[in-house]
Amino acid sequence: MDNLVSLCRFHHRRHHEGAFEIRAVSGEPIRFELSDGTVLRPVVALPSPGLTSNPNVAADAAIALGRGEYFDRDHAVSVIADACWTRRAVVRELDRGGGD
Repeated sequence: MDNLVSLCRFHHRRHHEGAFEIRAVSGEPIRFELSDGTVLRPVVALPSPGLTSNPNVAADAAIALGRGEYFDRDHAVSVIADACWTRRAVVRELDRGGGD
């Protein structure tokens, strides 16, 4: 149990695809490294400039379009991350002259 780390589905899959390694170093926090040894540093999301909150919208205003089932935030983030990764792959392929 000492060497377990919680990853979202996207990063769990990327780890198994070989995108990065997870290293447990005695006395240090768990490290994420690229195959060349480059240590990946956490990225902190900053607020988007120009976006303001609307005081007329209640914090609980968002509702599910279904029948009020539980919102699976992990699944939602995973879907968005997968879409971003797929888009990057398509753009790279188009940049290489591939695709139709």
